[in-house]
Amino acid sequence: MEKGFFITGTDTNAGKTWATIAMMRYFKQQGKSVAGMKPVASGCFMQDGQLKNEDALLIQENASLVSNGSQPWHSFKAYSKPSGIWI
Repeated sequence: MEKGFFITGTDTNAGKTWATIAMMRYFKQQGKSVAGMKPVASGCFMQDGQLKNEDALLIQENASLVSNGSQPWHSFKAYSKPSGIWI
């Protein structure tokens, strides 16, 4: 891995996911391998018996590297209700 980036924002809907996806797409176009991560995801929904998050799924779709399934890179902790920093 050459570099890593940490994107943060002050609130929900601040544009963190879109900035992440834009950077992922840019680096993929430059021939780089990319993976994204959403360490905490709130506002999740149930799909196939698992909590899923739209942002995490978008990040996963734009990755050129894939997880082996034992620990997905796209999300580590999922919550069904919106959560704050105090989680």
